[in-house]
Parts: sequence; structure tokens; C-alpha cells
Amino acid sequence: MRERDLLVKEVFPELRRKCAKRFVTFTEVDLRWGITEAQANEGQVLPLCLAEIERSRPYFIGLLGQRYGWIPETIRPEVIEREPWLKEHVQGRTSVTELEILHGVLNNPQMQSHAFFYFRDPTYATHPALTDDERWDMVEHDIHADVERYGEAEASRRTEERKAKLDALKQRIRDSKLPVVEPYANPKALAENICRLFDILIDRLYPEDQTPDLLAQERMAHEAHAQNKLFACIDRPAHLAALEGVTLAPYRLVYAGGWCIVATAVGGKFTPAEYLQRGYKGRGVTIPLSDGEKKQSVTLTMAPTSAISGRRKPASCASDSSLIPGSIVSSAVCAGLMTR
Repeated sequence: MRERDLLVKEVFPELRRKCAKRFVTFTEVDLRWGITEAQANEGQVLPLCLAEIERSRPYFIGLLGQRYGWIPETIRPEVIEREPWLKEHVQGRTSVTELEILHGVLNNPQMQSHAFFYFRDPTYATHPALTDDERWDMVEHDIHADVERYGEAEASRRTEERKAKLDALKQRIRDSKLPVVEPYANPKALAENICRLFDILIDRLYPEDQTPDLLAQERMAHEAHAQNKLFACIDRPAHLAALEGVTLAPYRLVYAGGWCIVATAVGGKFTPAEYLQRGYKGRGVTIPLSDGEKKQSVTLTMAPTSAISGRRKPASCASDSSLIPGSIVSSAVCAGLMTR
């Protein structure tokens, strides 16, 4: 899809550069990339996409052309248990694309000020610059597997059904009064519109004159590095429990002398190496200080991790919480958000 190429290679890198200057992290999440064949065969497509939407709220961009999208044969019971609204769609032949839009926007009124839809001009499918394969992929047609399984007549009926469902979905989006660009003439027009839209959005949320000072920038750089390290962290409770039993036993008690204060992360998720560096259960030790009270021979230390170098401060700074990483979030193609 040429639209995706332009967004991923040109628009989003430019928006990331703009955000980085204001110490904001921008990350797109494309709901059509990154799902393996094994996950698809195991029925993981829908739950994975719904989970990404949840992680990426409140922003959502929907791109619709002339195809309704893949319709799952079934929806796993555990997914329906988590999302009861899916019950009505089990036998309704609803595409994953429509389910994503329902979950991400139409079933959630709070998303209305953060969702943006773009409908492609149908005539673009005949553009001479497109290859035959691209033209074929842009429009609904009988699916070969349907022809083999149900015969040509039923396959054709299903094709017309998908076209009707797509028209109904677009009309429902129009009726919702959500922002819709219709039609966008070509991928370049789409890219320019999204770039302009998010330029305005970034300026409104994070004005240039409110860029953090140097001290805050240094703190946020540490937070961003830590969050990036933790983004794809997978919990390994059994491994960490074994490591605790062997190597962390001495830290279960706090002895007199120098105490170490270590940085932690929201949720406490670390790689095993980072986990060991940062203290028992990743929490570290807090030194209680009253107003005016001083502790002798105490240092505040942040264990080095990758590009983060260790830092030390006098005891008088021990109450400074600036080394405790907070959260940074993201903005998305199909779903996402931005924050400092």
C-alpha cells in the first residue's frame, strides 16, 4: 500500500524529529504489520489488534479504500469473554477492520475528538502509475478460496455482501460526525494532510516555548532510554525467582552503613541483567530524611544500563526523585498517543 510507504518513510520520521526537539516520543502502530502467520493461524489477529488499540489510545487514524477487509470465521471464546460486545458479531460476518474501528472509536464516544478517517477516491484504483497487482488488491473481487469451497455463485454473493458492508461502515462513520477527509485523491495528498494535521496537534499539545529546561531534558532522556528498553520486555517470573534465590538473598536485609538508592520503572519490568543491577525486586532502598536532616557518607547511585552512565549526588540530594523514570507514550498510524 503506497499510503503506508509514504507515511512510514516520510511523514512519521518528520513528526518524530519535531517531537524529539520537544522531548516528546512519537511512535506509530500499524495494525496491519507485524502479525506472523503462526499468530494468524492461531486466531491471534483480532486480540492482538484490539490490544494494540488499547495501548495506543486515544489517537486513531482509519484509512478506508474499496475493500472491506478480512472476515474471521470465528472469534475465540476468551476474546469474547474479555470483550462482550463481540458476541453480536460472531455470526455477523464482520471484518477485523470494522471490529477495530468499532472498538477503537465508534463504541467509545470519548475517542471522537482524537479519531481521524480518510476515504480514498475510488477512481485512484485506475491510475496508470499503478501495477496490475496493485489495482487488483485495491478492489473487492471473488476470493479463490470461496469459489473452491462454496462455488462461483456464493463467492460472488459474498463479494457483493462485503461491498455493501463497506458502504454501510463508511456511512456510519459519516453519520458519527467524526473528522473525515473524503475523498483523498492519492497517497501524496493523504500524506500531506496527515502531516499538516499532526503538525497542528503537536504544536497545540506541546508548544515550542514550553520545551523543558536542561535539567528536565536530562531526566527525560534517562526516562526515554529506560522506557525504550522496557517496551518489549517479556516477564519471566520463574527465571527471576530463581535469580532472586541465588543472588539477591543478601539484599533482603538492610545493614548499617552506606545505603544504595536505585532507579525503578513503572510496572517494575526489567531484563534480568537490569533487574539485578537495580536492587531487590527492582525497588531499591529509600533513605528517610526529615527537614534539615543530613546523612553522612551516603551517595545516590543509578546503576549503569547500556548507554546510561552511573551518576552520584551528595546526600543532601537524596530526596530528589528526578531519577525515577516515569512513562512515555506514543502516537500511532492506526492507534496511538503522545505525551511527555
